[in-house]
Amino acid sequence: MSFAEFLSRTQSFIYRKVTYFFQRQNDLRNPTYIEDFAKEELISYIENFSISHSEIPLTQIIDVTNNYIDHRFDLLGSGWVNVSYGQKYSGLEGYKYDFTKTEKGIINRINKSNVDHSLKISELIDIEYVPIDWQVDFKSGYRWTESTWSQDVLLGHLSGVDIKVPWELARLQHLPQIAIAYFLSKKHRKKLKDSEVYLNEFCNVVLDFIANNPPRFGVNWRSSMDVGIRAVNILVAYDIFQDAGAKFREPFKDILTKSMFDHGHFIFNNFGWNRFHRGNHYLSHVTSLLFISAYLPTNTKTNSWLALSIQELIVEFKSQFNEDGSNFEGSTAYHRLSGEMITYATALVLGLPKKKSQELTNIDHKLIKQFPGPKTNYLLKKELREVNQHYQFPSWYVERLGRVAHFTKDVIKPSGDIVQIGDNDSGRFIKLCPKFDFKHYLEEQNKYTEQNEINSSNVCWD
Repeated sequence: MSFAEFLSRTQSFIYRKVTYFFQRQNDLRNPTYIEDFAKEELISYIENFSISHSEIPLTQIIDVTNNYIDHRFDLLGSGWVNVSYGQKYSGLEGYKYDFTKTEKGIINRINKSNVDHSLKISELIDIEYVPIDWQVDFKSGYRWTESTWSQDVLLGHLSGVDIKVPWELARLQHLPQIAIAYFLSKKHRKKLKDSEVYLNEFCNVVLDFIANNPPRFGVNWRSSMDVGIRAVNILVAYDIFQDAGAKFREPFKDILTKSMFDHGHFIFNNFGWNRFHRGNHYLSHVTSLLFISAYLPTNTKTNSWLALSIQELIVEFKSQFNEDGSNFEGSTAYHRLSGEMITYATALVLGLPKKKSQELTNIDHKLIKQFPGPKTNYLLKKELREVNQHYQFPSWYVERLGRVAHFTKDVIKPSGDIVQIGDNDSGRFIKLCPKFDFKHYLEEQNKYTEQNEINSSNVCWD
């Protein structure tokens, strides 16, 4: 590490610690949910959504969404496990934690400054809905607490405990699949559940998460990357539902819009820009903020977020992808993740409404205090070409994006798997197409059932 990098990192560390100190004190005294946000609806981008049975077999979407509705999840090699309060879990490689006596009421679990707001949100959840335990590592059984300020949440402190397990669940990447089931149920009612079952599940899960995960508290506000991916998947699912004709209650839409602003505010204030090294984590901050600001109603703040994220999308695409379309991190898995984020974000920019596009030229740079705010207008004017009040990317950008797709195609084996080079954490941005292997499901069911009988645990199977 050079002296310049050491000095920069030291300054950033001190600044972050001082900022956290004052933010923590404020959050412990005052509600962290946003209240003063205009009651405007989210913007819609999906029109005439369609998907063929060759892309998602009907039996596959039925099987996987049935598990989701029963709150069974198979993430990071867990096997299909029921995730709810008071469960005992099988443990991981001999490490097992028991948090079955966790307090179940919001009043007992949420920090005092957010209790009232959490209770109001939870009142909209259907009575028969069984809440998800969002704070538990459902492999080891270890559980974090909702009342801990997010940056005080411990990670890597105990053997067998993996913070990525609750993070993976809280990305809510199963919600677009539930939205697709709703869409398909309109045509295949005899095979799928009634469409309202999927709609109710979506609304209940979103309300459940918002009520039990106040902004900047608990394990699921620890990582900006996971906060951003969660917001994107909620927005995409909501858009698919709306395009399929779903009708949402006004209180739900109001809470959802405010929550998306909370997510955007968190990402913007924890933007992972670094002068010396930026990778797929920072790219996720950029693309997630782009989605959030594109979907949120237009105002001076969301416009500044959108301009910043479009600028950084262009900068990071040029920086993180080589001219031949490969990714600088030297990982085929990260290449696919970053390529996925770039592709979706690019499509969203090209589909921006005229009002959004027009207002990008009138940005209040005082709202973008951290680097690289001051050059936003200059870069947008230099790199983006306006055609009929819509933006178009430069030729180098389009050509490189094509090479990214070709590179992805070239590392795929005939089996459909990719050649494994470099790091891999199975990360995805949006999971529209679920994979469900029924034979594997039965094998995992038997394995976990036998183990649970030995351990007298309560993992739930049908």
